[in-house]
Amino acid sequence: MSKKELAPEDAAVAAPARGLYYGWVVVGVGFTAAMLTYGISYYSFSVFLKPMAAEFGWSRGATSLAMTFYSLVYGGLGMVMGTLTDRYGPRITVSIGAVLLGLGGVLMSRIDSLWQLYFCYAFFMGGALATAWVPLSTTVSRWFVAKRGLAVGILAGGAGAAAILGAPLTTYLVAQFGWRQAYLILGVIAFVSIGITAQFLRHSPKSMGLQMPASENTSAGTAKSAAHENVAPIDFTPWQALHTAQFWLLFVIFMTWGIAFVIPLIHTISYATDLGLSSSVAATVMILIGLSSMISRVAVGAMVDRFGAKNVLLAALVFQVLVMLSFIMARNATSLYIVGILYGVAYGACVSAIPGLVSRLFGVAAMGAIFGIAYFGSGLGQSVGPPMAGYVYDITSSYEGAFLIGAGILSFAALLTLLVRPPRRKEPLPELASAGERK
Repeated sequence: MSKKELAPEDAAVAAPARGLYYGWVVVGVGFTAAMLTYGISYYSFSVFLKPMAAEFGWSRGATSLAMTFYSLVYGGLGMVMGTLTDRYGPRITVSIGAVLLGLGGVLMSRIDSLWQLYFCYAFFMGGALATAWVPLSTTVSRWFVAKRGLAVGILAGGAGAAAILGAPLTTYLVAQFGWRQAYLILGVIAFVSIGITAQFLRHSPKSMGLQMPASENTSAGTAKSAAHENVAPIDFTPWQALHTAQFWLLFVIFMTWGIAFVIPLIHTISYATDLGLSSSVAATVMILIGLSSMISRVAVGAMVDRFGAKNVLLAALVFQVLVMLSFIMARNATSLYIVGILYGVAYGACVSAIPGLVSRLFGVAAMGAIFGIAYFGSGLGQSVGPPMAGYVYDITSSYEGAFLIGAGILSFAALLTLLVRPPRRKEPLPELASAGERK
């Protein structure tokens, strides 16, 4: 095989799959791991925010700053974990996440100062999340071609399910045992559950000596999934991707989206209780966001296969702008429920479209590293959004300004998405290491 004619990662290998295609097992296992990791490390923070701030007398802006460091670590380590997944496979990276999340729960239960909150939440909870989305979405992408969008959408539904389970479970634990014991319990659950599920993950069909089903592993299927964006199934190396303008355009899109989308996810519970609504109503809003997001991610994943990731992402960003503005007008339980459902749909659609856009622009052979670097932009954005909203609240005693800023930033991300085009590779693609021995 010449260096200019490198077979893509999706190429046929040893033996055809029989019975249930193991790719769907990988999707199911990834769904579970994502649900647990996001629910415990991410969505639970909105429940812990108020009681922690109240116990220590911290402002919401200062407490929310923990999410800044969390997002920076999550984004930065996402680059590392993506590369490790390319090289060693997802079992190792996701198992590392189980250890980090377990230790994080123990340490968070013992904090008594801001610097301890920042350190423990960032390096253990943020580090754990870095082992989830980029490694799992990269792995699932390698198992599918024609149904890649649907498969990634189902995986993303796991993160949506985390909002359904994470916030109410944490609310119950905090009410029954206090926030310190709640963190300890969640840490134990994470260590055991994620540690077990990670052992069923596999890098790719090639790592098991399998061949994709005919419906997936065909040139026609590849062409069909790329047709809507006129993208040839060509794999870039990380170095080649970094030397394209389109990569950095994606980086900025992810960063601006990250600033805005996280504001309701972190501050909705505080926003609802500030309106005089009960904590159970606030938790219900988060459940509805998670439920609608989970459904949206699966449905939109299938739409990505049909209409193209760029088109779906653009429509989702525009919709998210409108819903962000709607938070300002939501002043009672019913209106918050409706806005929460709509926000989950918009947010979930973006989550499902993003991995598909990366894989269709740059291929899947080195997707872990490429996606990890590009998605660091989202981590940077998420490091800004929560404390910004918290400080806006501290200054104005209202979240209205934060929602307006978020809508403006999302509008800018939508405009940038219009500029996305297939990149051109300026140099021949060198041989990449075989994935055959990676597990």
